[in-house]
Amino acid sequence: MADFPGLKLTDAGRELQAKAQTGQRLVFTRVGLGDGAAPESLGPLTTLINERQSLSIQHQEAPGDGTATLRVILTNEGLETGFFMREMGVYAEDPDTQEEILYSYTNAGEHPDFLPASGGATLVEQIFNLVTIVGDAENVTAKIDDYITIALKSEVDALAPYVLPKAGNVGQMVRKASNAEGDTEWFDPELDNFDVRLTSIEEPRTAVANQRTFTLQKTLTNGLAVYINGERISRERWAAISATQLQLNDALEAGTRVLFVNNEEAGPGRALNVSLNGPTLVFPGQSNTYTLSDYDAFAVYTLTTTVGTVSRDGATITLTVPSEATDETLDLSVTRDNVRAVFRVAVGDAAIATPEITYPANAATGVDFEPDLSATSFLAYPDEYDSHVNTQWQVATDSGFTNIVFDSGDDTASLNAINLGAQGIRLESATRYYVRVRYKGATLTSEWSDVIYFNTALIYVRQPRITAPQDGEAGIVEQPTFQSDAFSVYGASDTQVAADWRLLDASGNTVWESLNDAENLTSITPPKGVLQPGEITYQIKVRYHGAEYGSSEWSPAITFVTAASFVFAGGLAYVSSDSPFLEVVDDTLGGTVTSAIQYPPNFDSRAVAFSPSAKLLAVATRGAAADSQVMVYNTVTWERVFHDTYAMDHIQGIKFSPDEKYLAYISGVNNVGEFRVIKTADFPSLRTAYSSDTLIAEEIYSLAWSPDGQYLAFGHEGDPGLTVLNTSDWSVVSGTPALPMAAFAVIVQGLEFSPDGQYLAVGYDQDKCFVLIDVATWTIVSGTPDLSASYMVRELAWSPDSSQIAMHTNSTFAVYNISDWSIEYEDSNGGYGVGYSPDGNYLAYGSYNPFLKILNIADWTLVPGTYTPSYYVSDLQWSPVS
Repeated sequence: MADFPGLKLTDAGRELQAKAQTGQRLVFTRVGLGDGAAPESLGPLTTLINERQSLSIQHQEAPGDGTATLRVILTNEGLETGFFMREMGVYAEDPDTQEEILYSYTNAGEHPDFLPASGGATLVEQIFNLVTIVGDAENVTAKIDDYITIALKSEVDALAPYVLPKAGNVGQMVRKASNAEGDTEWFDPELDNFDVRLTSIEEPRTAVANQRTFTLQKTLTNGLAVYINGERISRERWAAISATQLQLNDALEAGTRVLFVNNEEAGPGRALNVSLNGPTLVFPGQSNTYTLSDYDAFAVYTLTTTVGTVSRDGATITLTVPSEATDETLDLSVTRDNVRAVFRVAVGDAAIATPEITYPANAATGVDFEPDLSATSFLAYPDEYDSHVNTQWQVATDSGFTNIVFDSGDDTASLNAINLGAQGIRLESATRYYVRVRYKGATLTSEWSDVIYFNTALIYVRQPRITAPQDGEAGIVEQPTFQSDAFSVYGASDTQVAADWRLLDASGNTVWESLNDAENLTSITPPKGVLQPGEITYQIKVRYHGAEYGSSEWSPAITFVTAASFVFAGGLAYVSSDSPFLEVVDDTLGGTVTSAIQYPPNFDSRAVAFSPSAKLLAVATRGAAADSQVMVYNTVTWERVFHDTYAMDHIQGIKFSPDEKYLAYISGVNNVGEFRVIKTADFPSLRTAYSSDTLIAEEIYSLAWSPDGQYLAFGHEGDPGLTVLNTSDWSVVSGTPALPMAAFAVIVQGLEFSPDGQYLAVGYDQDKCFVLIDVATWTIVSGTPDLSASYMVRELAWSPDSSQIAMHTNSTFAVYNISDWSIEYEDSNGGYGVGYSPDGNYLAYGSYNPFLKILNIADWTLVPGTYTPSYYVSDLQWSPVS
């Protein structure tokens, strides 16, 4: 035996021992052996480190000295793998929870002993005593396992008179022949009409939260049945720890009812039963499933059939009938243990199941005049023997079908449902009609369905129709307007109170719907993001609701296909101060101009801007005070979605914020600067996020958004010539530098943040005429070129990679490399309007001859064959997705 030191109480053991001091019963349940290494602290232990063997308690004694002596049986019976006995623990039962806890523990450390596996050369059977602390507890007991016993030879000899006598035959039993001790005889129980009945023993328990282990009081694990909430669980779902203790695989919830039963009794005169649930008619070539309704997992079943084959999986029996079987009967025999039952099953011929009308319901009233008819699904016996090829529908005014008003013939399209209106049939009002249907397969034809009848309505809301878009129409934009015909009622009049709109995908799944819509009665526009680009097919349908006569049928769904893209993918937009004022070049290098745009009024168009998504195009005009306007167009439909008819005097510039939430535009006249920042989500309504005609006292000439949208900068006349707003609260940013100037006020016309957000480039009319501001510190960067000879920088643009700046001055157009401010390209014919293509490969700018030039950045050569406007360019911008 291993050299174990004395047992020490665990934390749980101390708590349980404290309960025992108050008079609660202290019950020891078993002893565990394991091979786990000694822990740093044994107090927190709740189980052995690695338990390998559970030992039963044969005897317990509490001598009254604060200890308890447990006589334990050590055996290697059932041990599959030997191990070093290094740790030992005594388990006890918590009287409050009935859960088993580790009461005391000891570890032999470096002095273990080996316990060999059973079945080898060494058989281990040993009794030893354990002494553990119980304190002043008076009610100390143990779970004694009477089924694992090691007896001494003297004890065995004492039992000799009571063991079974010799002789006897197979099947015989022994009984007392007289009252004399040891006087027995053998007898045949069948010849003596011997009847043995066992009374079951039940032990009900109620689980505490998360309980898995139970210590049995009345029953034993040997031959035990376990029921949880009235349902018996299989033997695989629990394991016996000892003869009186078991552990469930799964923890139970508090309050779960558990019942332990020994010797489940059948009751007097009760015989075993065999019951089946399944078809009584089967077909050749078909597999059929039956269920054993009184299945017993502990019984032995034997199955036979006179036709085909039969097999069982648990409570499920599968009978397979061969395809060559003829019309006859078969006997399916099921034997449970020694009880046999025979079930006679008919074998029939292949057939198609008779369909049933599912709509309209039999005896339905108020049915509309162009109703749908539908029937149950096609079904052949045996399964897949035949396939649905066509269906014949018939409608008549009499039950004998002599006055037929509709006969579909062999309809291969309307297999399970048909709409009479789609077949050109309109029924009469207030008339009774009869309907029947039959299915036809490749080889078989079903019987006619049972005849149903219905009565058509006197008054009903007519089924609507979608009028726009047209069925099958392609190129649909992101937010089309769906339109339907007028509401009307057959046989009376009514008022439409609502409509149901439903958008579906090509498979008929609902994508979006607006139900009981009291506003969009005969037209509706879906929200943004519902329809997707890419030539995707959708369906739309509508249903009307009347105030008095209820709902119409759903309209027939029409299909449509979305456009390949919901954004304008063209090249360039520009404006000028003479007709045509605004042109959008679809193919910039090819020179194709779109003809779909609605041109603005006939006066000077000063500024143009695409939204970052290219879905919108804004145009600002600079006419007389009463003529200044701002217009925004949808770049796919070229419909105008916003119009500010009296924006401000002399619009100078317009730009979208990087997140497209805002559109800002500026003006300046008579020494007054005015600007507006409006919310694009509220188009076509004008909702101002921020505006002012007093913040900047002089005329405003330019504006710029920082790439992250944090800043909105304005270039204007006067001192300081530059005002920057923080867009989080529209406050003026402090610390921006004063622009170098002469005695008179500056005019800032060129203003643009670098795409990387590092710099703000400012072009104006004094000193060097150009400065570069570091945005992080709002300080002027040194070393920029002196452009004083040009008198004024009118407009500028950054390359997408922030490495170049292109500038219009009064005398020239030039492109600078900001690394050393060298000139990459120069043109003496400058003008207005400048912009890089989104990919950085091209640079477009307005010129006096010709009016528009496009450079190939790779070699700074003009691209030949580009579109030539008919008048000077005032402003231009590339489509962000061109």
